[in-house]
Amino acid sequence: MTTVNAGPAAPPKKAQAITDRHLYRMGVVGGTVGSVVALPFVALHPHLPPGSAVGVIKTVLDFGPWLFLHFGLMMVLVLMLVGMAAYSRSIQDDRASAWGAVAFVIGLIGTVFAILGQGVDGLGLNVISHVWQAAPENEKFAAVTAAAGVMGVATGVFILVLFFYFGLTSLVYSLAFGLSEEFPNWLAGIAFLGGSLGFSGALFTYFDDFSDPVYYGLFIPSAVVFLIWVFIAAIILWRRELRVPKAGAEEAKAAKRAAKAEAKAAAKPSAPPLEPASGVKESATSGGD
Repeated sequence: MTTVNAGPAAPPKKAQAITDRHLYRMGVVGGTVGSVVALPFVALHPHLPPGSAVGVIKTVLDFGPWLFLHFGLMMVLVLMLVGMAAYSRSIQDDRASAWGAVAFVIGLIGTVFAILGQGVDGLGLNVISHVWQAAPENEKFAAVTAAAGVMGVATGVFILVLFFYFGLTSLVYSLAFGLSEEFPNWLAGIAFLGGSLGFSGALFTYFDDFSDPVYYGLFIPSAVVFLIWVFIAAIILWRRELRVPKAGAEEAKAAKRAAKAEAKAAAKPSAPPLEPASGVKESATSGGD
């Protein structure tokens, strides 16, 4: 009798949902905390008068928590990026998940521009404002000229933030939400509204100026709507993926332990089957005869 030894079985694949659960937990915290904390920062940020370098300098000097506000905005941008990563990962449909991945990449680009903008707008304008304040009267014109240059860089970066962060990120996430089964269509509509406002604000600023109507009519509403859909998406993700009864969580842990034990057992080399000795086999046959 020929015995075939198949060798050790391949270990079972690790359940990806266990890993995803950690990302979802981080994303819920990042999305909720980031959007809630960002709202007062956006509301408190003073509007810089367009086209007036001296007006910008005086606004920065008069606003005490200027540096703290921009540092806080940098932190909440990172938190919300983690939330967007979790939203994209939670989408399972092939086509919708592809758009979710594209949305996250655009959101990552927008976050980089937004953090860069906080550095230029926050630290750059703060430094040049104090240089202007300390300069004697006959040298203030040079400081104003330098401030105008910093303002130009800040405006250019801010246009990129409007395009990529408040505009394209919201628009592509609205498409991913609309195609998915995990997020409702009304949330896709909210994201689409915010993205339309942000993209329109970027176009107006690019071809005209960052005027008061653009600031109060397009930028502020787009930022608020952006924070709203980020917050709602985090709540939906928590309700769908993390609000698991304790018994269910214990079952998941037990399944994980069982999978590890099976993988360990399968990794051990199996011993070949024992063949009976020829003498024993022959004596057994003769006794039967």
